[in-house]
Amino acid sequence: MPEQARGSRELSPAADLFSLGCVLYECLTGRPPFVADNPRALMQLHRSAPVPPLRTLAPRVQHAGALDAFFVRALAKEPAARFAS
Repeated sequence: MPEQARGSRELSPAADLFSLGCVLYECLTGRPPFVADNPRALMQLHRSAPVPPLRTLAPRVQHAGALDAFFVRALAKEPAARFAS
């Protein structure tokens, strides 16, 4: 979660929603939303990189545009920008 990568010790349910978004993304694409060669680079991606569009990794997924919008929100860098529940 971006907030953990920034060193925050206060986590909200939004952290769980971020994790769920990562799992769902990997289920659809076969890989996590953020991939790096080392833990430091991976944390940087979690803090700042946009979510790769589904159509680039899983072009056969139906409704990729709507799902991309879901993942942008579920994997938002700021907890307040994620789904409330």
